Amino acid sequence: MAVTLNTTTCIYCPSTGPFTKEHIFPAGLGGDDAFQLEDLVCGHCNTKVFGPLDQALMRRSPAALARIFLMTQGRRDGGAPQLDSNVVEMADPISHLVEEMEIVAGGKFRVRPQMLFNGIMCPVQATDADDMQAFVAKLASTLTDAVHVIVKEKTESSTSFHITTFAWDGSKYGQTETTTEKQLPAIGVWRETLTPSKTAKPDWIYVSRLFLRAEGQLVVRVLPQDDLSAILNNARMVLDLLQKQPTFTSQSTEKPDVHIGMTMDMNLVHRAMAKTGVNHVCQEYGQAIVRLAAFDLVKQAINTGSPQINAQGWVDPKMERIFTQDQRPVHLAMLWPVAQPDGTFNILFGIRLFGTPFQGIILAEGVALPLGAAPVIYTVHYEERRTERQTLAEYLIAAVVPKLLDEGRTRAGLS
Repeated sequence: MAVTLNTTTCIYCPSTGPFTKEHIFPAGLGGDDAFQLEDLVCGHCNTKVFGPLDQALMRRSPAALARIFLMTQGRRDGGAPQLDSNVVEMADPISHLVEEMEIVAGGKFRVRPQMLFNGIMCPVQATDADDMQAFVAKLASTLTDAVHVIVKEKTESSTSFHITTFAWDGSKYGQTETTTEKQLPAIGVWRETLTPSKTAKPDWIYVSRLFLRAEGQLVVRVLPQDDLSAILNNARMVLDLLQKQPTFTSQSTEKPDVHIGMTMDMNLVHRAMAKTGVNHVCQEYGQAIVRLAAFDLVKQAINTGSPQINAQGWVDPKMERIFTQDQRPVHLAMLWPVAQPDGTFNILFGIRLFGTPFQGIILAEGVALPLGAAPVIYTVHYEERRTERQTLAEYLIAAVVPKLLDEGRTRAGLS
């Protein structure tokens, strides 16, 4: 199944290597190891360009929400799917305090271990005793006589860290200095601004919060009007109580009212889709086709982001309705050659993830293909990590016709 051809340069850039294997469909979305391009994509494109694009598609896109609910595993050897959300939060049904949450594989919600700074009361929350124990240990190692509070600043060319140090004088913390560094301190607290959701309900109560991410970072989200020194003072006081009385009682919330905030860059997402399309063209028609000048513009857009990829709904609404009959746990990747009067073809790529509507991208125009070139569909069974290549007729017979026949029997009153 793999395409293995001798070549001197990457099909996406002028690099002469070293080369890596490239899944034609992202492995983190269930791409089959049997369908890979070999010795055709350089390590720079694969790692520095395609890696961030695939991550945007899998973690920060509409498909990412479906992935976290529907996939139990990311890459075959890469652990569970993750969602790069800015914030996931829930209002406690009794106190109405807004708590920090996270979504894990299977679409399950977990309360992050946290402190909520609500006046003189500082409730402490966690999903289970293990999380609480990890939270207390992290606090104990961080809230020492010198606490480093970190704010990350990233530009197109560099990343730096503003580090504010708070010193303990025996009774309270006080700010001592702020520096800008290129390297992170060994231990610190990440500071973020807490912004109430625009969709929050009127009875939701937002207070500053200190929480532990699953990856191990201690984060303080602060309301603009709150004083960080006072928050650190309260956190150290509560830590003393937790260390003296380490009991924990688990509670569950039925049907939590959850808000999810996520930043999506759809240009990155569409570039990832277009890259997947070019990979399929190379798999289907060979490297000579994707090296044609007709593909230069789309490859430039994939590599640089300019011009912007224009992904739209499928061009044929009737055909789109046919594909909605396929409700199996699959992705679809379709190459659709559109014949032109001069005998060439425009190559349209369609991708349908987790049963959502097709996104269509024109990859190239005026391409010479064998006479009679016809649509082909790659069906990706994402939980099985198995891919089928089918003609349109084979696909319809396998996936659509049986469902239509079942519906016809049901309407006719037949079992």
